[in-house]
Amino acid sequence: MPPSLSWREPTWSFRPRYISELLDSGLFSLKFWLRVYALSAILAGAAIGAMYLFQPGFRTPPQVFAAPLVIPMFIFLKVGLLYLFPPTIKISARRIHISHGDSSFAIDRSKPLAAAIDNQEPDFPTLTLRYTTRRGREHTRTYGIPPHIDLADLHNLLNEK
Repeated sequence: MPPSLSWREPTWSFRPRYISELLDSGLFSLKFWLRVYALSAILAGAAIGAMYLFQPGFRTPPQVFAAPLVIPMFIFLKVGLLYLFPPTIKISARRIHISHGDSSFAIDRSKPLAAAIDNQEPDFPTLTLRYTTRRGREHTRTYGIPPHIDLADLHNLLNEK
């Protein structure tokens, strides 16, 4: 049995969950985008005003009117990159570490943890984790398991204390 297991979550598992999280987050609401665009326009206006204040002969180039689109562009870029690259799951004897993009979290194995491997559909096995956060909240998350992971090794590693 290996001392740890690591894998990238299969696309059949994380992409539908990621899309539903995006829809629930309000990312596609008109109110959100109006706020983002207004904030971008205010920041661009402040930058242009500062240039006029500190550079007396400053002439506004026509491209500056596209400046309010910079923040929405970065939001779309990040959402797209997170959609393309799956989360990484690493399970060791000490902890379970899940990272996706620039965010990650670890579940300490010394605290109570419930883990279940669901193999009802052999082509789509899943790992369900129920754990308590540092703030005392209980969370349940389900992750897909790719075919190259031996489920017996995973089961033994999860039951190891």
